[in-house]
Amino acid sequence: MFQIKNIDNPNCPTGTVTQVLIGETYRNLFNSFFENKQIEPIYVPDNPSVDESLKGHVDLSVFHAGNEALFISRSIKNADFVTKINNNCDISYVFGQKSTYPEDCNLNIAYNGSYLIFNIKTADKDIVSYLTKLDIANTVHVKQGYTKCSVCFVDDKSIITGDPGIAKACRNKGMDVLLIDDSFIKLDHFNKGFIGGSSFKPSQNELAFTGTIPDHKARNEIEEFLENKKIKAVYMREQTIIDVGGIIPITMK
Repeated sequence: MFQIKNIDNPNCPTGTVTQVLIGETYRNLFNSFFENKQIEPIYVPDNPSVDESLKGHVDLSVFHAGNEALFISRSIKNADFVTKINNNCDISYVFGQKSTYPEDCNLNIAYNGSYLIFNIKTADKDIVSYLTKLDIANTVHVKQGYTKCSVCFVDDKSIITGDPGIAKACRNKGMDVLLIDDSFIKLDHFNKGFIGGSSFKPSQNELAFTGTIPDHKARNEIEEFLENKKIKAVYMREQTIIDVGGIIPITMK
């Protein structure tokens, strides 16, 4: 019998994911994928404190710091999903955001247990204080406030990003980085989406994307980069890839 446990390295599970957090806005889009992977999606409600177009993005409402540590926007404190995960998680609440950038992205921090990538000017101070007490090998300061949106973790020391500033900063800290043109990612009401908001790892050796990648150059670059890491690209549906504000794995077997 498999043992279900909390994921210790956020965004980089070492087992097979069993539960994820995803925005309620995207309910039913990935049912077949979740069923086939035996993953339980836990739907996070819209956050009234962020922009109307982004209120369904879970990476603006929740930050997983590893194991049981979960930080949640106070704006959705009384949501039903909190009760559902309360037995497995040690939940802390941070102040609600304001609706415009950069005040809306205080939980949008990229962390995988080995690397902490964030904008010190926008990241929530309580979360930063918590993280600085951990034994984190590498801290990367960047100018992009939508840090997690822009970072797709491949493994404990590799990422894919469409942000040149993040790419440079991470390479300077020893990370293996694939910099792509991510203008093919769709996000309603915006010119483009972000690669971090349209991907997640359902297992140690897989990286899932929220749809197919129509740009053949980018798709070939991504699949070759992943193949070199012995990681398989998985496409959650046949439609074009979209930015859903990330999918956060929280438990695995």
